[in-house]
Amino acid sequence: MKIYPEKLAQQLKYDIKHAYFLSGDEALLISEAQLQIITAAKQQGFQERKVYHGMTNQDWESFYHDYQSLGLFNEKEIIDIRLHNNKFSDTAKKILTELLASPNPDKLLILSFPKIETATTKTKWFKALEANTTFIQFWPMEKDQFVRWLKARLQHQNLQLTSTALNLLTSLTEGNLLAAQQVIQQLHLLYGDGRLNEQDILKVVSDHSQTQLFQLADDILTGDGLRIAHGLNNLAAQGTDPILVLWLLSKEIRAYLSLFNAQMQQESLTKIFQRLQIWPKKQNAYHVIFKRHSTKSLMTLLQQAYQIDLMLKGILTTSVWDALKRLALALAGIKI
Repeated sequence: MKIYPEKLAQQLKYDIKHAYFLSGDEALLISEAQLQIITAAKQQGFQERKVYHGMTNQDWESFYHDYQSLGLFNEKEIIDIRLHNNKFSDTAKKILTELLASPNPDKLLILSFPKIETATTKTKWFKALEANTTFIQFWPMEKDQFVRWLKARLQHQNLQLTSTALNLLTSLTEGNLLAAQQVIQQLHLLYGDGRLNEQDILKVVSDHSQTQLFQLADDILTGDGLRIAHGLNNLAAQGTDPILVLWLLSKEIRAYLSLFNAQMQQESLTKIFQRLQIWPKKQNAYHVIFKRHSTKSLMTLLQQAYQIDLMLKGILTTSVWDALKRLALALAGIKI
């Protein structure tokens, strides 16, 4: 029987099935599902556990005998098999089909393997297995799913992020749930409960890069092309994630656009500065942007930032650091 990952916890509250197949490339989600099942099973008397990593035909034969054997004191046992690929040998197919057709009530099987091909799930042997197991597939998350997942994890740790901080964390960790979980754990250890901003995120990611990134923003405002190029070269040499630089440049472009829009609508720039968390000692420096740019030029730069994002995702193949340097210099009003 196939169920969605989010239904697992609810099912475990009412019933422990005799076999679980967990498939997918999201290692963190599979690891957490394994832990959920093991924890629930222990509450139902499954105190023993045996783990197999990878499986040769000899390992499958050993599993065959283990599954049918009785413990010395009739203990209930979890058998946890973790495959390194999604290929099943003929021996594996035969043994799994035979054993799960008549499951041992004192054994709980958890079989985990990478993303399985759709063609495999349609085969006769796999359909027979699926009918006798609880089958859960873990798919890569779309961006909106990932953001919801992030928010849930943050809420679990009593952490609240500003919208810019959440955008930064999303940019840095999208597609890598394990990295996202590690950052959230570090945030909780460092700050405890509370509301955090993008500087708090940067501190966890890299203390040194944080200082250089905000220096880069200052150099762009002053129009110092040599310092901009030098700063970017240093960040690249230190192995700084270019996503951080793109985030900073995109943030500055949007801040400039907000100031332009406020001026056009004759709004108070002071209020916009407060909303953007640009403090009084730096506000005068931002007035230079009205001489360097127009709304049209800033929208063009925002489009360039989008192109760099495509490079980071592997869709475009231009050098990312060269593109970031061109964008930073253009934002500083320097033509190259």
